[in-house]
Amino acid sequence: MRGAVAGGSESTVDAGLWALRQGGNAIDAAIAATLMAGVAEPLLTGLAGAGIATVRFEGEVFYADFFANMPGCGTPDGEPAPMAEVSIDYGPTTQVFNVGKGSAAVPGLPAGMWGLQKRFGRLSMSDLVEPAARAAEVGVPVTPGFARVCELLWPILARTDAVRRLFSSNSGPLTAGETYRCPALAETLRKFGQDPHFLSDGGGAQQLLDHLGAGSLMTAADLAGQQCRIRPALGVKFREATVWVPGSPSAAGLGVANTLAVLEQS
Repeated sequence: MRGAVAGGSESTVDAGLWALRQGGNAIDAAIAATLMAGVAEPLLTGLAGAGIATVRFEGEVFYADFFANMPGCGTPDGEPAPMAEVSIDYGPTTQVFNVGKGSAAVPGLPAGMWGLQKRFGRLSMSDLVEPAARAAEVGVPVTPGFARVCELLWPILARTDAVRRLFSSNSGPLTAGETYRCPALAETLRKFGQDPHFLSDGGGAQQLLDHLGAGSLMTAADLAGQQCRIRPALGVKFREATVWVPGSPSAAGLGVANTLAVLEQS
């Protein structure tokens, strides 16, 4: 078997390669790498994240939609959840973010990982979570990219004591070469690997709702209703290539198709 893995950190890539060496396919590698990214690149992704995947499997191309949903299912007339504004200085420009419990979207990644594994994977989810779980226990090196994001987002991370402690050393943000570890994340990953419902209507979902409390509009119905929708991808001809994009009901894929059609005629 041959394969390649790309990722934002060496740990992420190694997890994907590990899955291939265990006899897994590209989907297994993508799942293992994605779960590891939540440990090695935790400020950019994680189990509370979301995404989309394009999959070529047995001669067919699919897209899997597991993007985040807005919270508030069953409470359409509810008041907006309170949020605070934090300005992040990127150097050439600044950007204002709305932060706090009220800014949390309904996670799509848990449903996405399980949906992809059940439909296309070879390895069990309990095996696929293990590299990330071990890394969360023993720790991963803080890369320069990790450190830079930590520094940029420090005004957000430092808002609560628990998060500040997790991403700091010597009262400041983690720096390159230090070690980041989160044993509680290891426990969560292993429970997630054993139970596809852990973060939808199981114990993990309830813990999330308890943590958010009145600070969020998120409901149990939000979490239980989140799905991974796998549909045929739309193949768009562009010059000598075929570009695969999400089909209906995605407006983005159709927008790309229309743009390519215009470029084809220019």
